[in-house]
Amino acid sequence: MARLAMFLFGVLASFPAAASDAPAPDASALFSIHCAACHGGDRLGAIGPALIPENLGRLKPSQTRRVVSEGRPATQMAGFAEVLTEPQIAAVVDMIYTPLPAIPDWGLAQITESWVVHNDPDSLPEGPQHGADPLNLFTVVETGDHHVTILDGDRFQPLARFPTRFALHGGAKYSPDGRFVYLGSRDG
Repeated sequence: MARLAMFLFGVLASFPAAASDAPAPDASALFSIHCAACHGGDRLGAIGPALIPENLGRLKPSQTRRVVSEGRPATQMAGFAEVLTEPQIAAVVDMIYTPLPAIPDWGLAQITESWVVHNDPDSLPEGPQHGADPLNLFTVVETGDHHVTILDGDRFQPLARFPTRFALHGGAKYSPDGRFVYLGSRDG
């Protein structure tokens, strides 16, 4: 009986060692396959947010594992529980909480260089060039084909349409007088 107990103890003791001998998941490869299309290959964001520790400060790793596993309601973030194993999800989450070697410099000079001004303000007419009610205009951000349409809210007719940068984010912002619209994109 003692020999049987020793044998079973030895067999059971070998299970954790066998599991720990399994190769660690390749988090970088998993990220490239499942995450990079939305979050950027450099983890700095695309149509999805940047996945770097500086962006994840309010989200604990356990919450992040849950988001990766189950997805995020009312967003494009799908759950990966049926595609990735728990260790693979944990490896990806550990990776995104690892700081990048360097964060790109993005100061006022770089921001100013990125601005796209569709019409020089000095060349604009003094008043509206349409008969639409200026209090009932809609700025429709078309993320699918990267355009914005200014829509007459009474007639539902487009007044203007122009191309935008990749991955507009956060909606349109207006100058205090309502004359200008500003659009920010995830690429800056």
